[in-house]
Amino acid sequence: MPQTPKVSMLMATYNSAATLEKCLASIEGQSWGNVELIIMDGGSKDGTQDILSRHSSRIAYWESKPDKGVYHAWNKAFDHFTGDWFGFIGSDDAFSHPKVLENAMAVASSRQEVRLITGLINQVDGQGNITRVIGRRWDWATMKRYHSVPHPGMLQHRTLFETHGRFSEEYRIAADYEYMLRFGPDIPNAFIPEPLVDMGNQGLSRKQIKKVFRETLQIQSRHPEIGAGLARYNFVLAYAKNRVRDLLQRQY
Repeated sequence: MPQTPKVSMLMATYNSAATLEKCLASIEGQSWGNVELIIMDGGSKDGTQDILSRHSSRIAYWESKPDKGVYHAWNKAFDHFTGDWFGFIGSDDAFSHPKVLENAMAVASSRQEVRLITGLINQVDGQGNITRVIGRRWDWATMKRYHSVPHPGMLQHRTLFETHGRFSEEYRIAADYEYMLRFGPDIPNAFIPEPLVDMGNQGLSRKQIKKVFRETLQIQSRHPEIGAGLARYNFVLAYAKNRVRDLLQRQY
């Protein structure tokens, strides 16, 4: 019999042939046996579809059609998932070890009220070297300052989708931040203090950091608990920290 609860992993792909096999292998290698994989491909031209076809027996649903970006693809994936828990993983990401989902579901079973599980993320370069470790426990005050809980390092209970709905497709890069700000301060959560995902460096937010800052400013300005003044302060502080980090990295 399959293990319960069921975990649905949702993925958007586009021309991901270079990294997709490793990502799929890390999902298929999970010790937790009740995993459902939903993949929405944006009409790739580089062999991604061939890889998906080879793995189709392990994929609950996949399609390859032009889309309007990653959040449109994720919203389409919501139409197909049936899990008790769900998470998002990038096509250039991989689970850090085979027991990530098993450990997370042990936490979920021991604390029935939990609706959000977060953990650490290894940021890795093109050679697989860890360049930085990010992620933290959900904290509302911190989330109102910046996007402190990256989406690949979390699992959400199905009730969060049922309560908060889909991603806003108005935003191209930071819609997951706007979505998480809907959770508010009182969401029951748990933190796993170990790396859950090795996150690649091909994602939109890594390559278009200035657009991330601009969208974050807009999102925070519109939020009733943040507002335009605090949003501008957060913007300046985050931009300055990012510039300092870039300069330090260039020195080594």
